[in-house]
Amino acid sequence: MMASTPPSTVYFFGNEFPHDDLRDLFRSLVRHAKDRRFSLVAAFVRESTRVLRAEIDKLPKAVRDEVPYFESILHLPDHGMFRESSLGAAMESAFLVALQVGMFIGHHESHGLDLGDTQGTSIASGLSIGLFSGAAVATARTLGDLVKTGVESLRVAFRLGVFVQDFSQKLESPHHEGTQQSWAHVVTGLSKDTIEGELAPYNDKPGVSPLSKVFISAADKASVGVTGPPSHLRAAFLQSQPLRHSRSLALPVYDGVCHAQHIYSHSDIEAVLGTPVDPSFERRKVCIPLISSQHGTPFDAATGNQLLQSICTELLTGTIYMDNISNGIVQLLEGAEGSSSPLFCTFRTSIATKSIVESINSHLAKDGLSLSMNDLVSWTFADQGPRQPASHADAKLAIVGVACRMPGGANDPEQFWSSLEKGYNACVRVPEDRFDLETHFDPTGETENASQTEFGNFIDRPGKFFRDMKKIPITN
Repeated sequence: MMASTPPSTVYFFGNEFPHDDLRDLFRSLVRHAKDRRFSLVAAFVRESTRVLRAEIDKLPKAVRDEVPYFESILHLPDHGMFRESSLGAAMESAFLVALQVGMFIGHHESHGLDLGDTQGTSIASGLSIGLFSGAAVATARTLGDLVKTGVESLRVAFRLGVFVQDFSQKLESPHHEGTQQSWAHVVTGLSKDTIEGELAPYNDKPGVSPLSKVFISAADKASVGVTGPPSHLRAAFLQSQPLRHSRSLALPVYDGVCHAQHIYSHSDIEAVLGTPVDPSFERRKVCIPLISSQHGTPFDAATGNQLLQSICTELLTGTIYMDNISNGIVQLLEGAEGSSSPLFCTFRTSIATKSIVESINSHLAKDGLSLSMNDLVSWTFADQGPRQPASHADAKLAIVGVACRMPGGANDPEQFWSSLEKGYNACVRVPEDRFDLETHFDPTGETENASQTEFGNFIDRPGKFFRDMKKIPITN
């Protein structure tokens, strides 16, 4: 689906968390969700929590027991990222979508923006799990819609993580010492064709099943991603002299295998999708184009359900081509009128983001343009003015008790309120138990320590208070 006019805003949803302290980022969303100016952030957090609980409840008891009780999805990162649990992939996927969609909504609420303001001139793109966040934005007509579409994307991202990790642990069980083993390496200095040629002899060896083969999962002009079960990945590199001596780096991919056409099928994708939370999501139309990280063109999907299905298909069976992402963005940006620079909105920055931005800018430079960067996280650290609690429960101060002794015999809140309602005048002549008025009254003011008036407002029984609690001597 193409925008009707050349796009001027690019949203990029990466597959990495910002390098900030993640707990601080999630806590900042918690704080803003308690402010009535961020009502949609609060709604998204509330619905995400409900849906995540429902998905966890469907899991076997042994798996459910790995998740502590939580009042909000935003509180779970305080318990860690679950990397060593059987829900590591699922939880990290849910956290990433929750953070990206929550920050996206908060950015718009903090600046008084709505999606409809730029929808006709926007495109979305992403990497891996970030594509689910991109799908949420691509299928939302308004910021309010994003609450529903964001929850649906989070649900499918979580289910994908559960499915992949469960299958992968059956394919190769975790290391017996509990050490995390990488399922993917990135290699530089060797071409995609060269690496495929080096992997072929290993994959053809007797004893290497089709499910355990080592394969290419991503590629661009500078590097190639190689994926497979950890033990087979190590063995394949050791068998090949070019791979053994190549510049390679183990990626933090510990939860299983994706981008494997030889492993996953259409039935697996259907199992991941399950039943949408909102039945209308199946009919929800795609509003802005979301670029495929495999083909570099917008996903060929007309509805929200078709878009999530296409993303699951790409993540389970497709190969990532980073160059296609930047080329696809450039193609959609071509023909933009005027001299204004397109806006590139993302969450902080990363190596992948920098690479894509540099590639796009090299094309835009021909027209004397460059991307204008917009960070969708920075609003959380900006001065938003005085807090506006969404409810009394979100206020910083709480009234935990009420008591009073007021003039006119109002010795409790009910009597005081009754006196106010009746307009009672509590001004009376000085009581005898206060002081001798005849001795200490001088209207002229010439007598020392004397009152110039006979009247005042007095509480009953002034000595009847919690003297012992305040440790005040009775002589006082």
